Amino acid sequence: MIYPIADLHCDLLCYLSGHEKRSPLDLDVRCSIPQLQEGNVLFQILAVYTPTERGSVNSGKSQIESFKKMLTNFRNEVTIFPGEKQKINLGMAIENASSVFSEDESLHEGFARIRRIEKEVCKLAYISFTWNSENRFGGGAHSNLGITNDGKALLEFVDGRNIAIDLSHASDQLAFDILNEIDKNNRVIPVIASHSNARAITNVPRNLPDELIREIISRNGLIGFNFVRQFLEVEGRAGFAEHLNHFLKMGAVNNLCFGADFFYGMDVPVAHQKPSDALFFPEFANSSVYPKVVEIWKNELNLDSSLLNQICSENLLRFMENEIYQIKGSASTNY
Repeated sequence: MIYPIADLHCDLLCYLSGHEKRSPLDLDVRCSIPQLQEGNVLFQILAVYTPTERGSVNSGKSQIESFKKMLTNFRNEVTIFPGEKQKINLGMAIENASSVFSEDESLHEGFARIRRIEKEVCKLAYISFTWNSENRFGGGAHSNLGITNDGKALLEFVDGRNIAIDLSHASDQLAFDILNEIDKNNRVIPVIASHSNARAITNVPRNLPDELIREIISRNGLIGFNFVRQFLEVEGRAGFAEHLNHFLKMGAVNNLCFGADFFYGMDVPVAHQKPSDALFFPEFANSSVYPKVVEIWKNELNLDSSLLNQICSENLLRFMENEIYQIKGSASTNY
């Protein structure tokens, strides 16, 4: 059985903005149009990613322009969600708020950028405060900093705008501070982890501790299953089954989706660059491989087609329909 796929996170836009000759048909990016088509991906969220550094806002603008060009130049293959089901439906998100806020400008300038993006380009699915380091909003996964006053102001801005906050790159302290601020101020903000696995299985900072998994479940959020090797590795490919089994045992049946995190390895900062086979398992290295992963889950965990459909597309489509896009009717029945 071929399952329709919806994925919460990939880094195609960073690749496209890196050089004018790059194309969404290039296989090096791992999430090219041909690879997405081969993997039966019907909905893909493209992240606007940049490290926190001088020029990050310009990088963000360039990636948003790449998104617009892709919609124009490849209109027969892609469309904005919700669109024709025979095309790849695209959404957009902000991975690291430094893509729309420089470190030394007024917050209101960044807020205005977000309003323009949503008015002129498309609805944003989610925003993450930072990447792995610290910025004006809080601490990334490789730090211990919690939320700052600017972070609290960003939550106030997002409140009620149907934009999720992504915890995947947050430090544990920042993640819990965000949740506490939401609760303390009765803010209406969906919460997700767009591309993280379980720290109880693979103990790295980018994976989620069980307490955060429980929080996301209790808030009807989403957890995107990540294919990056260092977030999976237990004993080779067995990690695919072990992580999913852990999530299911914790009760995340309605909260799981794909957030495979495919990217071009040379686009990340030099300190994070690795050989290709250290980034992804060679047999699970691009967006064509979703059917292989589903087959592992089916065979090793004995999952039925109803549950597999939920994880492959229905959970994510329902969340986007109800929490982000506010679409009446069931998106999952149209894909």
